[in-house]
Amino acid sequence: EDYSNLVCDGVGLIRSATRIQINNFDLRWRSMIEFDAHRSMNIGLINLTENRVIGYFTFILNQEAIVEKLIAPLIYDYFGGVENEGTIVWLHDHRRDIVLATNNSSVDFSVDLVDNRVRFPRFFSDWILKVAFLNPPITSAYQDTFRKNIIVLGFAVLFLVGSLLFMFYTAQKERELSMRQAGFLANVTHELKTPLAVMQAAGENISDGRVTEPERLKKYGSHIYDESIRLRKMIEKLLDVAKYDAGQTLVNAKPQDLKELVDNYLEENKEFIENKGFDLEYTFEDETEFVIEADGDSIETILGNLVENAIKYSADTKKMEIKLFEDESQVKLSVRDYGVGIKKSELKNIFKKFYRVEETLVAKTKGHGLGLSIVRNLVLLNGGDISVDSEYGSGTTFTLSFPKLNPEEIKNYS
Repeated sequence: EDYSNLVCDGVGLIRSATRIQINNFDLRWRSMIEFDAHRSMNIGLINLTENRVIGYFTFILNQEAIVEKLIAPLIYDYFGGVENEGTIVWLHDHRRDIVLATNNSSVDFSVDLVDNRVRFPRFFSDWILKVAFLNPPITSAYQDTFRKNIIVLGFAVLFLVGSLLFMFYTAQKERELSMRQAGFLANVTHELKTPLAVMQAAGENISDGRVTEPERLKKYGSHIYDESIRLRKMIEKLLDVAKYDAGQTLVNAKPQDLKELVDNYLEENKEFIENKGFDLEYTFEDETEFVIEADGDSIETILGNLVENAIKYSADTKKMEIKLFEDESQVKLSVRDYGVGIKKSELKNIFKKFYRVEETLVAKTKGHGLGLSIVRNLVLLNGGDISVDSEYGSGTTFTLSFPKLNPEEIKNYS
């Protein structure tokens, strides 16, 4: 058959399959495989980050070579040749009604002789291994041996396909991680240099006596202070990630009033939020106890990262809502902004380490793709869960959920 027709048919088949799956929100595979039975194996490569197909591979299957060089020798090795008069095995193509291979060509194929049948999977779906047990006293023993041998034969054929798929999957995964790490390293290097350069320049101007006026000294001091805070936060994030990867994250969980933790955070950071030009709306249900089992430092880090992201990625509408409420047996805390939002195709990746959404505003905004990864890790370590709801161009809401402690549980804890 013409190779061009085989390739066109195969690509058409895998293109249709990938288009159906590409918009599946839960899709986690970076490749898909479809078989055009007896003709070709077709692989579609998917870029999960951009949610699109980036290429196709079509492997033309040489049926004669597969039969002559793989299956026929295996049948002979496992079931013997002409000298074995007890068990006859035929590889039968039922669609064309022909025998492709056998261990004993001296016995003609007959449907009436067949005692057992085993179909080939997927890409050789028209092929059936048919066996005849011609020696009745030991039929049962032959049947057991046949079943064992046919499993080995099937694995031998499928191993070729499995190895190929594994290589594709591993290579894509390593390449994606390598690219994210390289981008992270370049980003962090730049962000470490920037505050150090600002502090160095300001310090030199002060130490050289170039700046003597009180107002300018205060301004330079503010620059040094702000950049040192920024540097400290970045180093803390790097340490948090390193500790989590090494399994050294310490969580001192105990009964905590989540409202009290949120109140303390806002008391310390409300001025900072307002200085960024944001209108903060904080609401909570009255006469409700928001007691959970969690680590206070973890909650502060989680809230700090979510608020920082809301500030970073809100270009026009500078409004933020923090809401505390309960839902059945859970205490929930949500942080909402009215910023750039996140595309649905990106949502499944935002909690990955080093990952950053490649939008214009996001790309220009300083960051290193660690904040949300840290948030998710800490939420899970504290027995909670995190969800995200976002509308592209309108804003994003992150919601934390923690099991609510009842009075009896609080009493038992103490």
